[in-house]
Amino acid sequence: MKKLITIILVALVPFISVAQKRSKKDKKAKSEIKSSVWRFMVIKGFSITDQSNTDVLLEEFHFDHNDVNTSLDKVRIWFDFGTNINNEAAALLEKSIEMRSLTDAVNLLGNYGWEFVSANIERDGQFTTYYYYMKKKV
Repeated sequence: MKKLITIILVALVPFISVAQKRSKKDKKAKSEIKSSVWRFMVIKGFSITDQSNTDVLLEEFHFDHNDVNTSLDKVRIWFDFGTNINNEAAALLEKSIEMRSLTDAVNLLGNYGWEFVSANIERDGQFTTYYYYMKKKV
């Protein structure tokens, strides 16, 4: 009986090893770059919190003195779309010049279908930089 079981096991080993079929990979398959379903952007806001050294800060961050209101507690806003600038992005970039509140910027982008994802705030003595991260389904 032991010999019979041993013979059966020895005879089954080739069948078991062959039964593990390996998948055939298509050697001609090309790696495709799929376009993202999402577009991302960053709203960058900048505010001056120390008004004693305003002229130095305005020059350092390339603000025009005429461009800054007398109340420097407002925020200067930039929309960063990366290198993909389309008609919508160009229109939003034009509107960003007039904005002085990140809330206005987020509300405006909400009207265009953008969703708020996250935010960061960096404070460095005299100025504060705000980063709002947005996404939009394409």
